[in-house]
Amino acid sequence: MNKQKIKIALMKMGYNSVHLGTIYIAEAINILVNSNINDVEINLEKDVYIELAKKYNRNIKTIKSNMIKATNRINDQNVYNTNIKLTPKVAITLILDELNSNEKIS
Repeated sequence: MNKQKIKIALMKMGYNSVHLGTIYIAEAINILVNSNINDVEINLEKDVYIELAKKYNRNIKTIKSNMIKATNRINDQNVYNTNIKLTPKVAITLILDELNSNEKIS
């Protein structure tokens, strides 16, 4: 999966590319795209946060907190116009669905 497509999808949702949480979410999506975990089975704690913590030499709580802060900025600014309150998992799932549907069309 092209990392640029992931970045574009995040920017469309209102994420700021310079926030650490956004970088972690992009990497989480990349990890999930390259695994065989489907949307229903996603367990960020078990499947993603550990990998990110190792890669960025941070603890899991820091990774999780940064992802939540980046997502809360979108909720606070009401950037993503929907009735759904975004969480990192919801955002990741929505982007995975978008990327998968775009691949099927291509």
